[in-house]
Amino acid sequence: MRTLYRGIFVPIITYAAARWADKLNVHHKRKLRQAQRSALPRVTKAYRTISTEALCVIAGAALIKLVAKKKKRSLYYLRKGREFQHFSIRHEPQQQQTKTELERSKHIIRDETVRKWQEEWDASQKGRITYRFHSNIQDRLSARWIHHNHYMVQMLSGHGNFKANLRKLGLIETEICTCGETDTVEHVIFECTY
Repeated sequence: MRTLYRGIFVPIITYAAARWADKLNVHHKRKLRQAQRSALPRVTKAYRTISTEALCVIAGAALIKLVAKKKKRSLYYLRKGREFQHFSIRHEPQQQQTKTELERSKHIIRDETVRKWQEEWDASQKGRITYRFHSNIQDRLSARWIHHNHYMVQMLSGHGNFKANLRKLGLIETEICTCGETDTVEHVIFECTY
């Protein structure tokens, strides 16, 4: 699913991003977010109640609006040799850039995109349980050995078969664990004797 997401979903959604990436209004950003939100639970095997921000971090997939802007800068402006601003960095092209210089510029754009994503992740009020496990985006992206399954995602997100969560959704009457404490992610991982 991750391969399909990166190889099919992202290229289709960001098609012609060079024309529209900087012209997104609130409505367009919401539509992009909804499209990404419909795809990522299939990649992560998460429940639908998890926030988009947490889904992106768990999947290691940047917010789609950031991906579109990155594609515009790295694929269009660099190839055309144009001057541009990408969040806090300014790129001024030289006469003839070598392939190595172009690759270095692409890495700078990628790093700046990750920095912006980290900034938004730090400021977000959603997905705070996930934030406790994956607070650093760069560390999450470099941990390629992590392959989340359905149960791991429940632990990382706090959205799963925990009695406190199920009670909040109105599915059960009590949030008490078999051991007598409130059944939450923290309880299951750190405290529960069972």
